Amino acid sequence: MWRTVLRLIIISATSSFISLAVSQNQSEYPSTKISNSDVKIQIMLPDAEKGYYRGTRFDWSGLIQWGEFKGHTFFGDWKTTHDPSVHEDANGTASEFSMNNPFHFEEAKVGESFLKIGIGLLRKPDDRPYRFSRTYEIEHAFAWSITQGENWIEFQQESEEFHGWKYHYVKRIELDFVKPIFMIRHTLRNVGTKAIETDHYCHNFVKIDDDPIGVNYRLDFPFAVTARRTFGEIAKTDGSQIMFLNNIAEQPLFSELEGWKSISEHNLVTITNIKSKAGIRIEGNRAPIKFNFYAARLAACPEPFIAIQIAPGNTFEWENRYTLFVLE
Repeated sequence: MWRTVLRLIIISATSSFISLAVSQNQSEYPSTKISNSDVKIQIMLPDAEKGYYRGTRFDWSGLIQWGEFKGHTFFGDWKTTHDPSVHEDANGTASEFSMNNPFHFEEAKVGESFLKIGIGLLRKPDDRPYRFSRTYEIEHAFAWSITQGENWIEFQQESEEFHGWKYHYVKRIELDFVKPIFMIRHTLRNVGTKAIETDHYCHNFVKIDDDPIGVNYRLDFPFAVTARRTFGEIAKTDGSQIMFLNNIAEQPLFSELEGWKSISEHNLVTITNIKSKAGIRIEGNRAPIKFNFYAARLAACPEPFIAIQIAPGNTFEWENRYTLFVLE
């Protein structure tokens, strides 16, 4: 009989942290683990004072630091240095709302606030256009509540009212009871008076068995994929695959991908380490509006984007399924 253990934590900019668990490599940061009979997952927890990630780009909740299945590891550090306040210093399932145009940024005067879902209110420092890669001052980080069982964890955040925008956001990570599958389910409810119109994607910092990204990796798509920007001598597209010709050194790869259709069946990618035969299949249930690919020395990152439009009083739900596997 599966026994569920429930915990509740409230985290805000001024609260102290009640530790659930720590990892060996990231012991200074709050984290926890969920598991089933074959899979273990470590998840970094949001905390405005002590959290592993306190940057102004990614949603602070649900960062999977690493996973383990049948002696193979998934995700992990993709940089050799770490600063919690740096925009890109998140791992694993780092997701972002409003990559290019957060709420009220364009309307805000210098010194005024704008809103980033999954973080809180940030301050506009000058008249330069918004850049996701820039660090902004956090005026107020919205609180998180967390509940957890043995094979699941749920994060909830409700914003303050801000120029008519107000939301209630729930992210739930749940492992199947026996299969090597975990789901990340998102629910965003518009509890304000103004429509919520934005986009969302997961960066998917994938690394398998601590193997640097290169000739041992292959990405498979359900469509004939092409890259808008070529990958030079490092990688190539071939039918429905991205294949690596050489290992990535210092210069990362990036391109928008083409060939997909705006149907949910194309929100899908499989990443395989052809040397260790371990892999991960990532599948979303919403049609993509854009599909990017980024790869650095220690992370391969397929990034399908979806559109979100929510009228006041309505709710939008979406989910991503991650299947871990080892080929025979």
